[in-house]
Amino acid sequence: VSGEKKTGDFLPDPIIKSYEFLLKSGIYVEGQVVFGGFYTYSRYSGPREAVFTALCRKNMGCNYFIIGRDHTGVGNFYGEDDNRRFIEEIGEIGITPIFFDAVGFDPNNKQYRPMDSSDEMEPISATRFRTAILNRERVPDWFVRQSVQDILFSELDAGRRICY
Repeated sequence: VSGEKKTGDFLPDPIIKSYEFLLKSGIYVEGQVVFGGFYTYSRYSGPREAVFTALCRKNMGCNYFIIGRDHTGVGNFYGEDDNRRFIEEIGEIGITPIFFDAVGFDPNNKQYRPMDSSDEMEPISATRFRTAILNRERVPDWFVRQSVQDILFSELDAGRRICY
Protein backbone atom coordinates (compact mmCIF):
# COMPACT_ATOMS: atom_id res chain seq x y z
CA VAL A 1 0.00 0.00 0.00
CA SER A 2 1.63 3.21 -1.12
CA GLY A 3 -0.79 5.90 0.04
CA GLU A 4 -0.66 8.24 3.00
CA LYS A 5 0.18 6.68 6.36
CA LYS A 6 0.76 7.96 9.87
CA THR A 7 3.70 10.11 10.87
CA GLY A 8 6.82 8.00 11.28
CA ASP A 9 5.88 5.28 8.76
CA PHE A 10 8.14 4.69 5.76
CA LEU A 11 7.38 6.64 2.60
CA PRO A 12 6.52 4.55 -0.50
CA ASP A 13 9.68 5.41 -2.49
CA PRO A 14 12.26 3.81 -0.15
CA ILE A 15 10.02 0.77 0.25
CA ILE A 16 9.71 0.37 -3.53
CA LYS A 17 13.47 0.86 -4.02
CA SER A 18 14.17 -1.83 -1.42
CA TYR A 19 11.83 -4.37 -3.05
CA GLU A 20 13.19 -3.58 -6.52
CA PHE A 21 16.71 -4.27 -5.23
CA LEU A 22 15.61 -7.59 -3.72
CA LEU A 23 14.02 -8.56 -7.03
CA LYS A 24 17.04 -7.53 -9.14
CA SER A 25 19.53 -9.23 -6.82
CA GLY A 26 17.73 -12.58 -6.98
CA ILE A 27 16.58 -12.69 -3.35
CA TYR A 28 13.10 -13.37 -4.71
CA VAL A 29 12.98 -16.12 -7.32
CA GLU A 30 12.37 -14.74 -10.80
CA GLY A 31 9.03 -15.81 -12.23
CA GLN A 32 7.58 -16.59 -8.79
CA VAL A 33 6.99 -13.05 -7.60
CA VAL A 34 4.73 -10.30 -8.83
CA PHE A 35 5.51 -6.86 -7.47
CA GLY A 36 2.82 -4.25 -7.70
CA GLY A 37 1.49 -1.33 -5.78
CA PHE A 38 -1.89 -0.38 -4.47
CA TYR A 39 -2.52 3.29 -3.86
CA THR A 40 -4.83 3.88 -0.94
CA TYR A 41 -4.44 5.32 2.51
CA SER A 42 -4.43 3.52 5.83
CA ARG A 43 -7.62 4.05 7.76
CA TYR A 44 -6.29 2.46 10.97
CA SER A 45 -9.55 0.61 11.48
CA GLY A 46 -8.14 -2.79 12.42
CA PRO A 47 -10.34 -5.76 11.45
CA ARG A 48 -12.54 -3.77 9.07
CA GLU A 49 -9.49 -2.53 7.21
CA ALA A 50 -8.10 -6.08 7.10
CA VAL A 51 -11.25 -7.16 5.25
CA PHE A 52 -11.16 -4.11 2.96
CA THR A 53 -7.51 -4.71 2.07
CA ALA A 54 -8.11 -8.44 1.57
CA LEU A 55 -10.94 -7.70 -0.87
CA CYS A 56 -8.78 -5.18 -2.74
CA ARG A 57 -5.99 -7.76 -3.02
CA LYS A 58 -8.52 -10.37 -4.20
CA ASN A 59 -9.57 -7.95 -6.94
CA MET A 60 -5.90 -7.65 -7.93
CA GLY A 61 -5.75 -11.44 -8.43
CA CYS A 62 -4.28 -12.55 -5.11
CA ASN A 63 -5.31 -15.87 -3.58
CA TYR A 64 -3.93 -15.28 -0.08
CA PHE A 65 -3.73 -12.37 2.32
CA ILE A 66 -1.40 -12.24 5.32
CA ILE A 67 -2.92 -10.60 8.37
CA GLY A 68 -0.76 -9.77 11.37
CA ARG A 69 -1.88 -9.53 14.94
CA ASP A 70 -2.55 -5.78 14.64
CA HIS A 71 -3.44 -5.06 11.01
CA THR A 72 -3.53 -1.24 10.85
CA GLY A 73 -4.86 -0.98 14.35
CA VAL A 74 -4.21 1.86 16.73
CA GLY A 75 -2.24 1.00 19.85
CA ASN A 76 -4.06 -1.65 21.85
CA PHE A 77 -7.56 -0.60 20.79
CA TYR A 78 -8.23 -3.98 19.14
CA GLY A 79 -7.55 -7.31 20.80
CA GLU A 80 -4.98 -9.75 19.42
CA ASP A 81 -7.65 -12.11 18.01
CA ASP A 82 -10.07 -9.43 16.74
CA ASN A 83 -8.89 -9.71 13.10
CA ARG A 84 -9.36 -13.48 13.04
CA ARG A 85 -12.70 -13.34 14.86
CA PHE A 86 -14.09 -10.59 12.59
CA ILE A 87 -13.10 -12.35 9.37
CA GLU A 88 -14.43 -15.70 10.59
CA GLU A 89 -17.69 -13.95 11.51
CA ILE A 90 -18.02 -12.51 8.00
CA GLY A 91 -17.30 -15.88 6.38
CA GLU A 92 -15.99 -16.64 2.90
CA ILE A 93 -14.77 -13.54 1.06
CA GLY A 94 -13.00 -15.19 -1.88
CA ILE A 95 -9.41 -14.90 -0.60
CA THR A 96 -7.69 -17.12 1.94
CA PRO A 97 -6.52 -15.21 5.02
CA ILE A 98 -3.27 -16.31 6.64
CA PHE A 99 -3.10 -15.14 10.24
CA PHE A 100 0.03 -14.78 12.31
CA ASP A 101 0.82 -13.52 15.76
CA ALA A 102 3.83 -11.52 16.87
CA VAL A 103 7.02 -13.13 15.55
CA GLY A 104 10.47 -12.82 17.04
CA PHE A 105 13.96 -14.14 16.49
CA ASP A 106 15.43 -16.81 18.75
CA PRO A 107 19.19 -16.13 18.74
CA ASN A 108 19.96 -19.46 20.43
CA ASN A 109 18.36 -21.51 17.65
CA LYS A 110 18.88 -18.85 14.93
CA GLN A 111 15.26 -19.07 13.82
CA TYR A 112 12.08 -17.02 13.68
CA ARG A 113 9.16 -18.20 15.75
CA PRO A 114 6.07 -16.90 17.50
CA MET A 115 6.89 -14.67 20.45
CA ASP A 116 6.68 -16.19 23.87
CA SER A 117 7.74 -15.12 27.32
CA SER A 118 11.32 -16.28 26.69
CA ASP A 119 13.87 -13.65 27.68
CA GLU A 120 16.03 -14.69 24.74
CA MET A 121 13.49 -13.82 22.06
CA GLU A 122 14.25 -10.68 20.04
CA PRO A 123 11.01 -8.92 19.04
CA ILE A 124 10.58 -7.73 15.46
CA SER A 125 9.27 -4.20 15.43
CA ALA A 126 8.96 -1.84 12.48
CA THR A 127 9.10 1.08 14.92
CA ARG A 128 12.39 -0.22 16.30
CA PHE A 129 13.76 -0.55 12.76
CA ARG A 130 12.68 2.94 11.65
CA THR A 131 14.14 4.49 14.80
CA ALA A 132 17.46 2.71 14.28
CA ILE A 133 17.73 3.76 10.62
CA LEU A 134 16.83 7.38 11.37
CA ASN A 135 19.51 7.36 14.10
CA ARG A 136 21.97 5.89 11.55
CA GLU A 137 22.25 2.67 13.55
CA ARG A 138 22.33 -0.77 11.99
CA VAL A 139 20.13 -3.64 13.05
CA PRO A 140 21.27 -7.27 12.74
CA ASP A 141 21.02 -8.98 9.35
CA TRP A 142 18.38 -11.37 10.69
CA PHE A 143 16.20 -8.30 11.30
CA VAL A 144 16.67 -6.59 7.91
CA ARG A 145 19.27 -7.39 5.26
CA GLN A 146 22.31 -5.13 5.36
CA SER A 147 21.83 -4.36 1.65
CA VAL A 148 18.34 -2.96 2.34
CA GLN A 149 19.71 -0.89 5.21
CA ASP A 150 22.37 0.42 2.79
CA ILE A 151 19.62 1.62 0.44
CA LEU A 152 17.90 3.48 3.25
CA PHE A 153 21.15 5.02 4.50
CA SER A 154 21.91 6.13 0.91
CA GLU A 155 18.55 7.86 0.74
CA LEU A 156 19.30 9.68 3.99
CA ASP A 157 22.82 10.56 2.85
CA ALA A 158 21.35 12.07 -0.32
CA GLY A 159 19.10 14.29 1.81
CA ARG A 160 15.93 12.44 0.91
CA ARG A 161 13.26 11.71 3.52
CA ILE A 162 12.38 8.07 4.12
CA CYS A 163 9.50 8.55 6.57
CA TYR A 164 6.34 10.63 6.74
